[in-house]
Amino acid sequence: FPGKDAAWLGERFEPFPQYSALQVGQSAKIQTENSMLNMRRVPGLNHEVLQMLPHDTVVTISALPQTVDG
Repeated sequence: FPGKDAAWLGERFEPFPQYSALQVGQSAKIQTENSMLNMRRVPGLNHEVLQMLPHDTVVTISALPQTVDG
């Protein structure tokens, strides 16, 4: 487990709506207490992982993987 470095989320991290204007490669400070419900909707994350994240988590926005629905 990478500890306090949240960059490991990589492409599995989907930016929250409030960060939709950020460019790929920019960092966003996530207030885990305020964004818990949103973070729980991020694919690849679960409640146990979120509890291990520090209160102020800096996440680097990465390019999302292209997915084909259906």
